[in-house]
Amino acid sequence: STYDAHQLKVQQEVLQQHNLYRARHCALALILNDVLTEIAQEYAEELAIQNQFQHSSNTVNGGKSLGENLYMMSGSETLNVNGATSTTDWYDEIKYYNFNRPGFSSGASHFTQVVWKDSIYLGVGVAYGNNGRLAYVVTNYYPAGNVQEDTGGGRTKIKFSRKAESLFKKVFGKDKKQNVTTPDSTTSVKIFSNFAEITRKISVADLPIEFSEDEWNEVRADTIVLYGPSIDVTSQTTSEKKKSLNGEKLYVRRSHGDKIETVEAIMIDEKKNLVQDTSKKRYFTVGTDQIEYLSTPPANKYIVSFTYDVKPQITDQQWYVTYLKSNLNWKTRYNLLLQYDEQKPQLISLADIRNDGDKPLTIESAELFGGDINVQISPSRYEQWSYARSPQMDVQMAGAPGIGSSPPTISRPEELAGLYVYNIDNPFTVDSKTNYVLPMLKPTVKVDRYSSIKKSFHAANNRGKAQRSYRLRSDQFLPKGNAIIREFERLVGETSWPDIAANDDYDFSIGQDPDVTYKENVTLLSSKLLDETAARRLSGKQYYPGSTVTQSSYEINLILKNFKKRQIKVEYTEYFHALKQFVIQEKGPFTQEGTEIHGKFTLQPNEEKHYKYKVEVTD
Repeated sequence: STYDAHQLKVQQEVLQQHNLYRARHCALALILNDVLTEIAQEYAEELAIQNQFQHSSNTVNGGKSLGENLYMMSGSETLNVNGATSTTDWYDEIKYYNFNRPGFSSGASHFTQVVWKDSIYLGVGVAYGNNGRLAYVVTNYYPAGNVQEDTGGGRTKIKFSRKAESLFKKVFGKDKKQNVTTPDSTTSVKIFSNFAEITRKISVADLPIEFSEDEWNEVRADTIVLYGPSIDVTSQTTSEKKKSLNGEKLYVRRSHGDKIETVEAIMIDEKKNLVQDTSKKRYFTVGTDQIEYLSTPPANKYIVSFTYDVKPQITDQQWYVTYLKSNLNWKTRYNLLLQYDEQKPQLISLADIRNDGDKPLTIESAELFGGDINVQISPSRYEQWSYARSPQMDVQMAGAPGIGSSPPTISRPEELAGLYVYNIDNPFTVDSKTNYVLPMLKPTVKVDRYSSIKKSFHAANNRGKAQRSYRLRSDQFLPKGNAIIREFERLVGETSWPDIAANDDYDFSIGQDPDVTYKENVTLLSSKLLDETAARRLSGKQYYPGSTVTQSSYEINLILKNFKKRQIKVEYTEYFHALKQFVIQEKGPFTQEGTEIHGKFTLQPNEEKHYKYKVEVTD
């Protein structure tokens, strides 16, 4: 159906006033539903035409009852009804409600339907009769409120068990889904390595937004944004508030020699802890640990308030608030499992999501971001990652007993502006101070083992041991993270990987190999001094007048020894200082790449090999 601007305005007024009152009773916000609104509008128009005021027998999906509230207003002139007024009129029946006997109450049935916790969807209709001098407002609810459930003794009970998605399927059928606004994303998060972007659905009943001091310390205040297609924010104010203790009665412990007495006092200035003894009318200051309060002292809270204009002509009236917070983040943990060369290696990837906040966080939809993103955020206590587990850290593995029968899964990464995004398909909850671990899709990897020798050139004999090294290639992007290396089901090392592009080679080492050694015997063959002109001609560099430039020739004899009982591969790299100019003269099996010399060799069991090359160095 198509509604005029006034009807849309009344719909929003009724919805917002309902949710304002429901928030007082810890009831979830209602969702304005197209199907129910069409039913309510048709019945409001029927009442206006027939000039009647009685409840309908409207049902949905083969007889399922709808909750219904009616409101009628009359006047001697043309009326312009306000939806908030009708809702307030129903809510005012609270004065007839007996909170000692909760549930349905015949004398307060309009009130109980407004705040009925099991109701999820709302429909609103408004129509005028008698030439505009009669106004009707009809609201429909599903599931219906005021449902009596016999619990013994004729008492009633509110039920909380239904879920919105199953109700949607039962009531409206899959073919009606396009007409229904479902609560599919109450909390959406985008999680990065050291912060998260939180997006929450919000209504006027949730405003202003309040944060405790602990929550505020983890929020980047300048990223709080209220938005939606039907709202234009005109101003935003953040204020720190705390109920003052000034004028409050309390007790103070005072010592007199060996005696400690407790006296009644009035707080005069809580900033200075200045109090007045109520009996002696004397003023004195006390330490915080001397004060005894009659109730829990108020804590600081931070209030974010908005002024805004609502566009009632927009049908999508959903609002959102978003902000960055530092106590939710994620990292990747890897386990690389290696066997014989002819067997395929396995790389197990785990997404480790950490909620370092003091409250559990229920996430309806989530994305994990990998890559290098430069966003300033206040430091979280978990931001400095330590791979040793804290003894107080809770780890929650998705799919473990008690967690749920359908754990979330993580998609393959998709590239976005140089970052990579992983989508998590199902809702999940992360308890406070808890790591929630999800398996990621296993990439196909290729791993080459070799012994690496990487060193800088020295004009002197030297020796050392090779490093146990690996060359990794994956068919998909790998975000940075900690990696455990296992050979033949035994842990052999640990390392940290940076972001690794798909199909790119990444080399890493995990420690020395005592069975693979090298020795360099360096012999100076010749050396001479060059004048400034000759040095410039040789190197192309500008030298200061009077500079001393030496050109030297060296012979390097490299001796490699394999003490193992199996064949190995060795890769050798010699680095030359950036200021040095060098030319390899007798290459042999070596190659020159910029300021580096490389060599690749294969050594049989217990084999020793000798290699030689010459270089000319200008320094």
